[in-house]
Amino acid sequence: MNVGFTTSLKGQNILVTGGSGFIGSHLISFLSSQDAKVHALIFSREANAQNLWKFKTKSIKYYKCSLLNFRDLNTIVKFIKPVKIIHLGSLVDLNRSFQIARRVIHTNIEGTLNLLESLRNVPFDLFVYASSVEVYGNGPIPFRENQREVPPSPYAISKLAGEHFINFYSKIYNYPISILRLSTCYGPGQNKNKLIPSIIKSALASRPIKVGQTNQNRNFIYIKDLIKAMGKVLVKPKAINEILNIGNEESISIEKIIESIKILTGSNSLVLAGSVPNREQEIQNWDISTVKTKKILGWKASTPLKKGLKETISWYQG
Repeated sequence: MNVGFTTSLKGQNILVTGGSGFIGSHLISFLSSQDAKVHALIFSREANAQNLWKFKTKSIKYYKCSLLNFRDLNTIVKFIKPVKIIHLGSLVDLNRSFQIARRVIHTNIEGTLNLLESLRNVPFDLFVYASSVEVYGNGPIPFRENQREVPPSPYAISKLAGEHFINFYSKIYNYPISILRLSTCYGPGQNKNKLIPSIIKSALASRPIKVGQTNQNRNFIYIKDLIKAMGKVLVKPKAINEILNIGNEESISIEKIIESIKILTGSNSLVLAGSVPNREQEIQNWDISTVKTKKILGWKASTPLKKGLKETISWYQG
């Protein structure tokens, strides 16, 4: 249900799904700093304690609930009555297996549908959906928001399906929405099994760095830049009913990432390129256009790679 748009976050009820995740925990910290009333939906056996421990304030409330449990989810949403919703909760797994396909259908598609349905008759001014640049697949670069998507994995298919359901609810029920296609994010607090953290951990321990092809190019964005972009979306009415690429203007090779981390850590770790097998339909080059995003939000990523990596390395050093 659409209501008048609020351009201030202070005192606003804001629901964040995936609140215990890497991006979610940083977003919650930002929203709390803006004096918002944050309601974080989490679903994790471990509840990502390392990400949540520092957010024990009265302005943040946590709800442990699966997006697949519609009854409980509906009760929570109706109780909170959020003015803004940021939907980060999803299963992120780029494997191409049948088992993963089934899981992302349930979590990412059914979970998104349940959240959308739970918002029926709830007055809110913005629903923000975190999609992925993965939906572009091996399409022409730079990726632009209006080009045809070619999702190469079950995960990417599920994120694109989520976009379609969100657009459906926007058209049928007049939901005010913003869809953000996020590039690869990194920074303090990220799961150690992700690409950049795994390289950092190996470099710090002087272990061999095991990676796939090092000549692949990716578009990395530092977590602080991503959160600033999300903050802009939440207060910019021009972002309503738009799809926006959120990423860095520069595409960087995996080789350069490894070299930079080795220099910053003083590591002599051996690089075992090709020791991790490539996935089917692996995207060789990610390069996104942020022209539309800069025009609508007045934002662009500003953290240099060296600075972002230094801060991330410091976090993993403890």
